[in-house]
Amino acid sequence: MRFGIGRGFERWFKVFFCVAVALLAVTAPSGATPPNSLPPGLQPTERDISNDPAHKYGESHIAVNPTNSNNLISVWVKDRYTLACQAVSDPICDLLPTHIIGIPFPLVSPRGYFDVPRFVQVGAFVSFNHGNSWQSVEIRLSPPDHPEFIQQGDPSVTAGPDGTFYVSWDALNWSDPNAALPNGGIATSQSTDGGLTWSDPVLTGTALDAPKITADAVTGRIYAASSGAIGRLATGNPSDPVGSPSDRFVVASSDGVNWTTPPRGLGGSDGTTYFAAAATAANPILSAANGVLSAAFPATTGAACSFFVGAAAPCIVFETSTDDGATWSRHAVPGSVITGNTGVAADPSTPGHFTVAGTTGTGTQIAVYQTEDSGATWTGPTLVADPAPFPKFFLWITYSRTGTFGMVWRAAQQATGAPFNTPFLVWTTISNDGGATFATPLQVSSAPSPPNPPGQFNSAGDDYSHIAFATNPFDEWVVKAIAHVEDPQIKVLLRGLLGPNRLYVTWADRRGPGGERSAYVGTVKLRAFFVNH
Repeated sequence: MRFGIGRGFERWFKVFFCVAVALLAVTAPSGATPPNSLPPGLQPTERDISNDPAHKYGESHIAVNPTNSNNLISVWVKDRYTLACQAVSDPICDLLPTHIIGIPFPLVSPRGYFDVPRFVQVGAFVSFNHGNSWQSVEIRLSPPDHPEFIQQGDPSVTAGPDGTFYVSWDALNWSDPNAALPNGGIATSQSTDGGLTWSDPVLTGTALDAPKITADAVTGRIYAASSGAIGRLATGNPSDPVGSPSDRFVVASSDGVNWTTPPRGLGGSDGTTYFAAAATAANPILSAANGVLSAAFPATTGAACSFFVGAAAPCIVFETSTDDGATWSRHAVPGSVITGNTGVAADPSTPGHFTVAGTTGTGTQIAVYQTEDSGATWTGPTLVADPAPFPKFFLWITYSRTGTFGMVWRAAQQATGAPFNTPFLVWTTISNDGGATFATPLQVSSAPSPPNPPGQFNSAGDDYSHIAFATNPFDEWVVKAIAHVEDPQIKVLLRGLLGPNRLYVTWADRRGPGGERSAYVGTVKLRAFFVNH
């Protein structure tokens, strides 16, 4: 039997909250500071946490310690192939013809990939004062049984409910430019002291591309997923053949050391054809809460959509699993206008509640859908955008422990050009009703990031940004209180009043020293979303 608070209290609470928000709004001075027309104390702040012209940064992730909201970790690709390295003609930045085993066409790669350990590595920054200052921390390079893995890439970080941090990355053996990448895998490491020290890495057994790691905020189960085929670039054994199919594979762990076997595909077979789950590094394709793993991805062919969800093409596939990906329950997001950069977020505060978001056909808007019954029925879309009528890219979505939904994206500042080659601004917004309505988006970066210099070989990439909410010591109490409230409006008000007080976003920006890509972290006080701007 559901438990409901008294109607008199609900009416009183609505009046109290609306008056509080109104008073907050009218306190904003009329001469507020651009770009968000907010008073200085509520403007989003940004910080170059690297300030390091000797390296180029990209592919950022951030996590907050659930047991200590002051403790943050941000992880990055940290690359020595820089503008400065090229300018002085350092031999480690010479581009060599490269033939990757199994790839029929030639590439080029910096010399340092092959013989300079940590030429490309995972850089970690740790804060114990909610992002006011940061210290650089080294994550161990290689699993003890694979010292040949001297490069790293594609980092991802998550935090378990007990405060343990987990990092995953590409573990790479470039070896010989004439026969590159004979073996590799996805490595993970963990920290129990807030990110200051890290355990010996272990391999997950999933394939070497676009790894992402996520924790169930309720159960603490850890999931790691990546894309490709299981074989020498998953097991680390150069003698293993590259198998088939190629898919996005997931494994799970209770301790971040021992991972389930075999890896489970997000796709599946009809007995004749294998249909893989489409994924890119930029997509938050996996999320977990309340013991349920969820995924969302686009399918573009009639055969794939028919197999996954019995729908016409194109379609957005939403799937859930309660057995670490061994079996999936699948549904279509009906009538979806999403065509790319699809993400999913599971709401820890409400079992069965998930939100799917992605960019529309023109790329100029973000479409948001939600389900409250694990995909059986859906509402939406709600369309979200910043003022610039140009493409949005590198969308990432997430939920706070108490059910506040958040998004971050990069907004191109011109109509043409690939994401790497156009100036952009970073924007964010939140919703306290799962994405049915949103606060007015806020611009986090104070000025556009310049595009890549013309003709520059990009080396280690930068194809995602990230977002995380702060935590509160009474989050668990708030979740329990929300669970016992029947009125959906009261749920929204409780989240707004008692939910997280700030969020953090990360992105790589070329406003750093020497015009190189630097590691930026932005902080947004959620109170700013309630001010009339």
